[in-house]
Amino acid sequence: MAAWSYGALHGRALAISNPKNAADVYILTATAWNIVGINTVVRTIAGGSARIKYPIQLGHLPPAYMTFDPSGLKDVMYPLDGQFDAQLVAFDKKFPHVFSVGEFASPKLNTTSNFTGPVMVLTGRNDAIACDSRGNNTEHVADCGIGGGSIPGQLAEVFPNAQFGVYIADKTGHNINLGYSASEAFGAAHGFLQFYGF
Repeated sequence: MAAWSYGALHGRALAISNPKNAADVYILTATAWNIVGINTVVRTIAGGSARIKYPIQLGHLPPAYMTFDPSGLKDVMYPLDGQFDAQLVAFDKKFPHVFSVGEFASPKLNTTSNFTGPVMVLTGRNDAIACDSRGNNTEHVADCGIGGGSIPGQLAEVFPNAQFGVYIADKTGHNINLGYSASEAFGAAHGFLQFYGF
C-alpha cells in the first residue's frame, strides 16, 4: 500500500519494475496519470534550505534538506473551506515541513505494469496537485471527476492486467487525511482490501 502521492509514485515504479514480487496489492493515493499541478506547487510553496529558513529549529540539518512556505499549504493540501477543522491549518503553519531534495527526483512512469493483482487509486475530488495545472484551490477549484472516467481513473492504462478500481473521495483535497471526509476514504480503502481477501 502506498500512502499519499509520493508513496504512490514509488508504488507505481515498483509495480512496473517488479510486477511479480514487490507487493500483493497497491492502494495509490492522491495521484493521477500525470500529476499536473506539481510544478506550480513547487514554485508556489518553495522555501529554500531548511537550516537557513529555520536556523534555531533546523540549523543542524545538512543543506540537502529543504522546507517550504506554510502559507500556501491550505490551498494546496487541504479540501475546500468548511470541509476541515481550521485548527489543523493553524497547527500546520506553526511547524516547519521538511523534505529532502531527492524527493523531487521521482521516477518517470511512462510505461505499463504487468502487475496482475488488485490496484486501487484513491484520490480526492478536489485534489489540486493531481488534477489541476494551477496547483491550488484558490484560483480555481480542482475537479478530478468521478469513477472510471475521472482523471485518476486514467491510471487504469498503466495497469492493463490488474484488478483495477478507482475511488474519488468527495469533499477531499490532496491530503486525504485532513478533511472531514477522511473516514469515507479510509472506509473505501478497507472495503477494497476486504473484497480481495486482504
